[in-house]
Amino acid sequence: MHKGDIILTGALAGFIGNIVKLLTAFLMYYTGIINKTYLHIASKYYQHDSLDNIFAILNSLVADFFYAATLGVIFFIILKNTNMYYAKLKGLLFGGLLHILNNGVLIFDGFNDVVLDEATEFFLLFPTLIFGFVTCWIIKKRSLN
Repeated sequence: MHKGDIILTGALAGFIGNIVKLLTAFLMYYTGIINKTYLHIASKYYQHDSLDNIFAILNSLVADFFYAATLGVIFFIILKNTNMYYAKLKGLLFGGLLHILNNGVLIFDGFNDVVLDEATEFFLLFPTLIFGFVTCWIIKKRSLN
């Protein structure tokens, strides 16, 4: 893979960032800090009420990882056009914007009818920030090598 390939590098970075995001979210879910994860949110795009069967889980994973890969490509395009300086800070900013869009606008404007309590709404900020940070960090590392 050529280091400057925007699609492959961005998608790979988004994929890896999403793994870290999901691990963080599941850690918070299983410790009781939040009551829904990103897979619960993604499952509502397919009209599932829960993650009670393998197809609901698979659909949610596919949706979440393709979305993350697409975001990784978008992040790479933005970083490439603005320069790679402060990539980690830009990643945190991208993550914060994603939190507002994903867990605010898209959920509460009727696009997705998942119900989140206030604590979950707040604490989902941290995995999203981590996603942006890790994705942009990997893009920068991959682009400079």
